Amino acid sequence: MKKLIIQSSCHFILAGLGGLLDSEPFIGRAKVVEKATNMMQYKELLKVINDVDMIILTLGSTESNFIPVLNIITHILPIVTTYNKLVLVGDFRKMELMRNYFEGLRHIHRVLDVSMPLEHLREQLLEVLFESNYSTLSKAERIVKLSPREMRVLHCILNGENMVKIADKLQLNYKTVSHHKRSALSKLGMRSLSQLYISA
Repeated sequence: MKKLIIQSSCHFILAGLGGLLDSEPFIGRAKVVEKATNMMQYKELLKVINDVDMIILTLGSTESNFIPVLNIITHILPIVTTYNKLVLVGDFRKMELMRNYFEGLRHIHRVLDVSMPLEHLREQLLEVLFESNYSTLSKAERIVKLSPREMRVLHCILNGENMVKIADKLQLNYKTVSHHKRSALSKLGMRSLSQLYISA
């Protein structure tokens, strides 16, 4: 039997995914062994993750602080999900650029939108969970990670700080902060800060 962990801060999505995985054709073939409702619980679950076949991580379009989620996805999960399949589920209607970024990460097996029909969501989860030779080779060359400094600069920008204030806060030259901002936006496939605010 396949073992799964689900993380979602939205109780409706958590209940919906739990119900979906407790119905046919998952009955007797897959079992949700843990559920986490926030990132702190999820980080604790990562310590015992080696005995799990699939991890379902959800993102809401109303996430108030997107940086911790990005940090987990780009820095922590690649280390602990070597043998686990990672599925990212979210409301990507307003976050298409973020979806494109996540699809480019090697360790994410599938990015699914919660707005898709339930039958399609079921088929996608079945395909990932029971596909024996799932390959991400086509994505391997596109893996992109934000550096800790790039993440910090984006976090400050999303909190409304201007470039001069960020430079003072991080004790960096203004041009260095500007470089980190441009580099991070480029890696995310964005051309301007307005796209970052829309995605966040």
